[in-house]
Amino acid sequence: MELQRQLEALISENDHLVREIRILRETIKEMELRIESQKQTIHARDESIKKLLEMLQSGRLGSSNREEQIVREVQILAQKQVRIAFSNPNSFQGRLTIYRPTCTLEVNPNLSR
Repeated sequence: MELQRQLEALISENDHLVREIRILRETIKEMELRIESQKQTIHARDESIKKLLEMLQSGRLGSSNREEQIVREVQILAQKQVRIAFSNPNSFQGRLTIYRPTCTLEVNPNLSR
């Protein structure tokens, strides 16, 4: 009788551990999808920032158009982030996170026109 209870306890514990392992595997897959999505978002942001810096340094933007162009570029970046976030809705479970820049861009008013 005691052996039967121990066997049932072991079977129950095994079932519990199997469920936990399955949940952990699913969590790992979800995290991998999130990481890939984060990489795409960061790449899109980096490309946009690089383009803005090139435009500012090359003087292609007139002083009156700089702010407008920067706003347009930021809007484009935000749209890219939204597309990336919703390209794989399973990894976000319906949640959207807009990432704030980790650096600031200072515009030198003395740049040549």
